[in-house]
Amino acid sequence: MNYGFETDGFDVYDTSDPAVPRNVGQYGPQGACHHIEVDPERELLCVSFQGGQFVGIIIYDASNPREPVEIGRFDYTEQKSYSQADVGEEAFGSAHRSYFDPRRELLVVGDERLTGTPGGKHIFDIGWQDGSLENPIPIGFTVSPNARRMEDNWASRFDWTGHHFTVVPWGDATLLISADWHEGVVLYDITDPTDPQSIDRYPTGDGASEVTPNDTVARFGDPPMAWKAAYTADRDLVVASDVFTGLYTFELAATSN
Repeated sequence: MNYGFETDGFDVYDTSDPAVPRNVGQYGPQGACHHIEVDPERELLCVSFQGGQFVGIIIYDASNPREPVEIGRFDYTEQKSYSQADVGEEAFGSAHRSYFDPRRELLVVGDERLTGTPGGKHIFDIGWQDGSLENPIPIGFTVSPNARRMEDNWASRFDWTGHHFTVVPWGDATLLISADWHEGVVLYDITDPTDPQSIDRYPTGDGASEVTPNDTVARFGDPPMAWKAAYTADRDLVVASDVFTGLYTFELAATSN
């Protein structure tokens, strides 16, 4: 990934000799490429751009990994921006990460915002119904459960926007497990992709009184500030990190109504 505005989006490397990787090409528009998601089963890439010549997502055919070919894109600049939206209203900006639903023709894209209206998570139809890889269609949107506007100071930046997440097929359901900064770890149900819902939350580090962060971390205000949540299917566990208070391990479990 190339985050500079004057470089093409991403590089491709030949790693047949892992000790000496070779650059074999550069692809994508100039701009701040933030994340590349590889789907080896579908032989696809989804590339998220946060700024520069292009903002949004581009989907590539990666069947020839040395020469990925663009299939389709969704241009955020043609959509309503967060600066024009109220909290919770669907808008687009600063595409941060994307993940394919492993069982359905869906793509989940999270936006991350520094200040103002917080970014949310979009669900795109890429073949599920009317959408396609050539024409991704947004069909669902959600923000974190306590989302609110963020002030333009370091102690409030990022607080209620989305961050790292993962898609988890779980029985008949499809879940998102997300580290949503000041929300902590949030569990979303996207079984109905047109109506994603937050269903559980754990405030990592909430109430911690003995935290003594260094000067860099202290600029983020107070815990919780959840950074990343990852799922391992073989052990059915979630591991999450908080920039203030460290690592947390969770077990997914069914609840009775």
